[in-house]
Amino acid sequence: MLIKNCFSIHMAYSRMPGILSYRTNQLGEEVLRVSGEWLQFHTFQTILRQFAPSVILLCAILFTPASSMAKDPYLRFGIGLDRPAKTYFHDEDCRAIGGTLLYGCTPGNDDFPVKRSLGDFDNVTVLEIGMGLPIGRTRLEYLLEYRPKFDFEGQSTWNTSIQEATARNISSLASMVVGYVDFNHKSTPDEGKVVPFIGAGIGIARNKMNDFQIRFKNTTTTIPGTNKTNEAWMLTAGIGYKIDIKTTLDLAWQYTDLGSLYTGKGMGQVNSNTTGDILNTWTQLPTVARLKGHGFRLSLRIAL
Repeated sequence: MLIKNCFSIHMAYSRMPGILSYRTNQLGEEVLRVSGEWLQFHTFQTILRQFAPSVILLCAILFTPASSMAKDPYLRFGIGLDRPAKTYFHDEDCRAIGGTLLYGCTPGNDDFPVKRSLGDFDNVTVLEIGMGLPIGRTRLEYLLEYRPKFDFEGQSTWNTSIQEATARNISSLASMVVGYVDFNHKSTPDEGKVVPFIGAGIGIARNKMNDFQIRFKNTTTTIPGTNKTNEAWMLTAGIGYKIDIKTTLDLAWQYTDLGSLYTGKGMGQVNSNTTGDILNTWTQLPTVARLKGHGFRLSLRIAL
């Protein structure tokens, strides 16, 4: 029944004109038209594979008969503040060809590359929405977390000199399946009762950044940003305060690993700081930095 319902959604979507259609292009490639944009078929398959676990869980929550649930499903709306860990940008692949490495991979005394951009991300606001299914003392939840615009600021090193490195307008959208265990749990908890919980989740994160810049005394080097999907995971612990039979207020600590943040392969350029003129261009290979951190969440859980 679950598969039938999910398939029905797909069929209804595919019959909507202009939303999803199929053809072979002039190069003989199979392509799909999704919301007005033509995608190669293998690209569309990759997107489906990335989001399949989330779609399956969402269908399960929506279409599982109520009689088989221990309790009613819920929606959770939350806000939080994360402190990302210190990180550094370095070349993604020292053996890559077809362009220029930004830093090179000569190791220093600390086993890190001698040339790198080391720094910090801003504290970042986190917006989240979840749909969950309580089963006894456990809960299964599909979670979306969005981290809007935040920046990276640090220093880059070349030949023992230090330059300012910045990246602006970074953002991240994460989709995870999370399991929770509630302690001191009762099937009908009293109002005002505090219930501790722990949880862990796994999923994907789509991390995006704009141009990355390194400012020297007389020139500024700019390389293109990009967006890329990574594996992601999280750990959490907190308490839930039962406001009434339908509503619970959650306060939690959370550690989140969002994978990596990338600059893209594309045209790098050097501009004069005084005139703005382009002094040099080249094909830049990707660089990468880890994006992870911890923070607190305040959310409201509402039974449906």
